Amino acid sequence: MFDAVVSLSERVRFTKGIFQWVGFDTRWIGYENVERERGESKWSFRALVSYALEGVISFTEAPMRTMVAVGLSMAG
Repeated sequence: MFDAVVSLSERVRFTKGIFQWVGFDTRWIGYENVERERGESKWSFRALVSYALEGVISFTEAPMRTMVAVGLSMAG
């Protein structure tokens, strides 16, 4: 999997989408998310929103379908 992922030319890598996209079997492991004991995340709110949008834009057809629908409705 490592070789497949690093060979991609993507500049911004939305890992949750890429791991599924390269075609390897995915196994889900449940875990409980806990608060940090020390320190703070280096991810700002803006960076998290940008990362989320990258995932939506890169790995779903929803943005394109929405733009087509808006364009068609504006055309008449």
